[in-house]
Amino acid sequence: MSWITIIRCFFRWILGKPTPVECWLARHPRIASYIRWETSTGILGYWSWTRMQKRELEKAYLLARQGNTMAPVDPIPNLITLADTDPPITVLPSREAWLEYIAYLAQTLYLEINHKVSWSILSYPAGAATMLFDSKYFYEWNSGYGGYSILHSTPPNYAGEWFDRGQSLSSQPNYVYNFLQSNNLIGSSRIDTIGRVLEWCRQNLNHSAGPVQTANWESYWFYRGFPPVFRIIEGTPRPGPTPDTTIHHWTAGCHCTNGFLNDILKAVNIPVVYHVPEGAGHAVPYFITEGLYLSHGDDPYTTFTRGDPPPYPALEMLIDQAQYDAWFGPLVPPADRQKNVGRKVGELALVYLTPYLLRLHCNDLAAGRDHAASTLAQAFSQWYTVSQLESMNLWQNIEAKIASLGGCGNVPYF
Repeated sequence: MSWITIIRCFFRWILGKPTPVECWLARHPRIASYIRWETSTGILGYWSWTRMQKRELEKAYLLARQGNTMAPVDPIPNLITLADTDPPITVLPSREAWLEYIAYLAQTLYLEINHKVSWSILSYPAGAATMLFDSKYFYEWNSGYGGYSILHSTPPNYAGEWFDRGQSLSSQPNYVYNFLQSNNLIGSSRIDTIGRVLEWCRQNLNHSAGPVQTANWESYWFYRGFPPVFRIIEGTPRPGPTPDTTIHHWTAGCHCTNGFLNDILKAVNIPVVYHVPEGAGHAVPYFITEGLYLSHGDDPYTTFTRGDPPPYPALEMLIDQAQYDAWFGPLVPPADRQKNVGRKVGELALVYLTPYLLRLHCNDLAAGRDHAASTLAQAFSQWYTVSQLESMNLWQNIEAKIASLGGCGNVPYF
C-alpha cells in the first residue's frame, strides 16, 4: 500500500465521500492480504495489482451496489473442446475468469461494507476468509490449456481438502443473490441460511443418471463441461429416448452439489469447502465457518430424507467435528470411511421412520420377505446387521407407524 493511497483515502474521509474498495481495504489490511490473483506468470496480491485491475474491481463494486455485475455471459463458454465420451471438465478463458473473479470479490465486499447480511467476514479465521478472496479457490491457471481450470491439477492439500470449488460452473453473483433473496433463503444467521439452502436442495434437487461423460452431461445442462449453476436453479427437462418435458433441478451428484453449495452460498459470504475424505471417493461438504459437515453431498435429496411435509429440519443432516472424526477421521480405515458416506441421513431415517422406510416395509410384506431377506434390512446393511436392527425394534416401530396411518395403502410415495 502506497502513501498516495493513504493520502487519497484520508481526503475522501475528510470530504465525506463514499468509501471506495481501495480505501476500505487500506483500513482492513488483513482482508486485503487474502486477495490474490493467479496469473500466467505468478500470483499477485492486491497491492501488487495494476491500477487498471484495481479500477475494474472498483467498477465491479459500483455495479454490485446497483444490483448488476461485471461477470460475463452465463454460462461462460468452455475454452476446451471435449469429445462426447470425455469426462467433463471446464476451463475458462483468461478475461472471463478475471471478470467473474472480481465480480464475486465485489459482491463479497458490497455485502460486508453495506451490512447486507447479519454476519461479517471481519471475524472469519484465515481459512474461511481466504476462500472468498483467493483465486485458487475459484480456479487455477493451466498453461497447457491457456486458461483457468475449475479443477486443480495438484493433489489435495491436507486431509482430502481441495482448493477447488467442486464440479459446477458459477453463475453471476447478482443472479444468485436474487435467487436466494426471492426464495427467502437468506436467514437471520449463517447457520439459518445454510439450513434454508439445504431444505431447498431437499425439495428440489434430483440426481442425474448415466455416465460421467460430456455428451450425457450436455443432455442434462446443455453445456459441454461442468453443470452451470443457473441451469441447476432454473431447471431443465429430463433427457433420454422419451424425454420428460417437466422441468427438474438436476445435480450431477455429490461433487457437483458440493460445488453448487459453494457457488450459491458464496454469494452471501458463506464459504463451503469442497471436501473429499481420503479413501471415501465422495464429496463431504464442509461448512467451515460453522465447523459442520454433510456426511455426503447427496444427503439432502436421497430417498432417506424425502417426505411431504419434510420429516425433520434440514439442519439435522449436519454432523460436527467429533462425528466427522469418528466416521472419516485419520484413524478410520478407508473401507469404513467409504461405508460411512451418507450415514447421517440413514441414522435420521431410523429415528424419524421416513416414508422411504415405510414403503420398503410395505413392499417386503407384499413379497413375503422375512427380516433377513428384506429390502429394509438391505438399506442399512453397510451400517447395521439384521440383529442390530431388530434390537432397535425397527420392525415393530415401523408397523406401529404404518398402523397409525391406516395401513400400507396410506403410506405416501415420494
